[in-house]
Amino acid sequence: MQSLIQIIGWVDFVVFSSLAVVSFIGWRRNGGAAVGWLSATFAVLAFVVTISVFTPEESDSTGNEILTRTVVATLVLFPYLLFRFVASLRPIGRSLELLAGGLTGACVVASLLFGMPPEEGESQSLSFVVFIVLILVQWTALSSFAAVRLWRMGSGQPTIVRHRMRLLSLGSAALNLALILAGVTSASASIGLDLVVQFLGVASALLFFAGFTPPGFVRVQWRREEEEVLRKAIVKLMVATSSDEVTSSILPHTSAIVGGRAAALVGRKNEVLDSHQVSDEMLRSLPELIEENGSSSGFAQDVIVLDVPFGKLVVWGTPATPVFGQDEIELLQSLAVFTGLALERTELFQRERRARRSLEKANRELESASAELEQEVAERRRAEEDLIESQMQLAEAQELTMLGSWRWDIEKDRIYWSDQMYSIHGVDPATFNASFDGLIEIVHPDDREAMRSMVERLHESEDSFSMEHRITRQDGKSRVMYARGKVMRDIAGRPIRVIGTSQDITKRKQAETALRASEMRFRRLAESSNEGIVSIDDGGRIIFWNRGAQNVFGYWEEEVIGETVQMLMPVRFRPEHERGFARFLETGESRIIGTTVEVEGLRKDGTEFPLELSLAAWTVDEERFFTGILRDISDRKNAEAELRRVSRQQELILNAAGEGIFGVDANGITQFVNPAAAALLGYESNELIGRPQHSAIHHSRPDGTPYPPEDSPILQAVETGVTARVGDEVFWKSDGSAIEVEYIVTPITEDEAITGCVVVFWERTSGSLEKLHEDHPRHGAHPVG
Repeated sequence: MQSLIQIIGWVDFVVFSSLAVVSFIGWRRNGGAAVGWLSATFAVLAFVVTISVFTPEESDSTGNEILTRTVVATLVLFPYLLFRFVASLRPIGRSLELLAGGLTGACVVASLLFGMPPEEGESQSLSFVVFIVLILVQWTALSSFAAVRLWRMGSGQPTIVRHRMRLLSLGSAALNLALILAGVTSASASIGLDLVVQFLGVASALLFFAGFTPPGFVRVQWRREEEEVLRKAIVKLMVATSSDEVTSSILPHTSAIVGGRAAALVGRKNEVLDSHQVSDEMLRSLPELIEENGSSSGFAQDVIVLDVPFGKLVVWGTPATPVFGQDEIELLQSLAVFTGLALERTELFQRERRARRSLEKANRELESASAELEQEVAERRRAEEDLIESQMQLAEAQELTMLGSWRWDIEKDRIYWSDQMYSIHGVDPATFNASFDGLIEIVHPDDREAMRSMVERLHESEDSFSMEHRITRQDGKSRVMYARGKVMRDIAGRPIRVIGTSQDITKRKQAETALRASEMRFRRLAESSNEGIVSIDDGGRIIFWNRGAQNVFGYWEEEVIGETVQMLMPVRFRPEHERGFARFLETGESRIIGTTVEVEGLRKDGTEFPLELSLAAWTVDEERFFTGILRDISDRKNAEAELRRVSRQQELILNAAGEGIFGVDANGITQFVNPAAAALLGYESNELIGRPQHSAIHHSRPDGTPYPPEDSPILQAVETGVTARVGDEVFWKSDGSAIEVEYIVTPITEDEAITGCVVVFWERTSGSLEKLHEDHPRHGAHPVG
């Protein structure tokens, strides 16, 4: 059993000594208070274990006593040093530090005074018991504090850091338990308890060693979670298309790998490319941190600064980062390398995108230039009839109207023409001097200087041009040309090529001349018209005013030109006009354009009068204009009012008459029926209007036999134009009964043509229908008159 205890002691010696050496090397390499306290902690344990292993059991009593007291005094420093290590990771209160220091100092003093155990067979003195209790209290309190503190601080840390901190916590707890058991065995000699104490010592040593410098295969297992984070971050980097996407996806993962508080990417010129949860105070400290690390990678207090291809990767960790974060630098460096590659890839991607956009922009500009040429040709088609017809013919047959393309190589002074260009200029491709001088020879002498000046401007600064010039063909004919072109330059900005088109616009120029003549004729005709003619622009301002409008409204031309057309209408109609005008300009919808409507006008003297307005809209160069022809219809309105008055009087007379009166047209259709007639016949007036009069009330004779229409005195009067008086006939009422009537039928003649007749009838009061039937030989045949 003693041999096993000795073997375990040697294992303790090897482990704690190795741990002391490794921690010392780490402290010398990286520095830092936390690593220093931990290195001192392991050094104390290594010293105690070394003394216990190499001190012979039988030695000088005086030397053994001094050595024993020194070992005990040194041993009580372990929990205090471990306490200071934990306090350096997360600061604690000053009073707690003083309490721990005072308790440890008391233990050291007590160890030097009472640290010797009693001889075998002697009883323990009271002072020695007090000493043991003091040691157990100090060791248990400080070791337990450190163990609990380390365990809790592991929460929220990366996996490998969390495991290491908790292994140190378990090692502290195991060593504390070993000390307690050692205190128990001092009172009773128990080989079993001694063996347990030794095993706990070895366990604590192994836990400390695994916590401070874990083996590689253990690190690999612990690091899987962070490597998964790294893998996800790399996946995001591989699909990022901009530097912002790279930095925004990498920084949170960078901070997570080491359990850091914040992270930042710094460029080669110390500019902050992007940051994650970095405070203003952190930003202010960046230059100092970078200067401290120079061009190398490492720690500045609790900050990791890595030198990466694109600059610096700075990660603000926790107080535990310098102690436990060394293992994560490899992951961070791998991530930084991928980040650099991703940034370079996104930069190449952005360059390619910018190049593609530049190329697309150049293509759009070229297309726009061609579109502008086509648009200008199309816009010039909008004029009066001659110009529109000429340009439509030009669009329908561009080849026949001589639209050609050309290219001028400035460096070689070589002009390349399409076949149509040779046809336009009337030259032979085989004999033409295809150079600028050759072109100048064809240009009209009066236009040559202008063309040379245009070419000089192209060499200096201008990138495009358009001009009109004349040419003189070999057959002696002169043509007018419209040329447009664009300059292509090299990297140095020198012009190397000009491309463009030329169009023969001779017919268009002739049409424009004809249009101006047409406009003059229109003005003369408009000025001679008795009707008012007014034109306005799309702002409602009057731009044309003829003499007829002056006569209608009373304004002179100079009084209205430039004024709004609303001055010609009563105030109450102006808001509605504004809304309708705005709606037409926005939607193109109008209820009056292209029609003739009646409106109210306002003369200069303030009087209102009725107008008949015919309105048309037209467009020139995308500008809308409106022309109205206005007629003063005051006389017509007065005549219509008089006609309505007379018609109303006649209607009143008809309605007041006691006799029945109705009228039929030339086809025998009832046109009007007065109330007396409707009452005698048992109808409403509207029931008879529009119906054939004969079939409605005159279809049968008094005996019920059919009454042929051609025998009806009413229809005969329409045909012959002779007035007739009939004294013994019947009209048939709505209920099927007959009424004896007398009537007078009078033809209506207009412009010597018979258009109908008017019938005035009344009910007969002498005799009866039955008596009339008895007197008639055939019960229904009646003489007229």
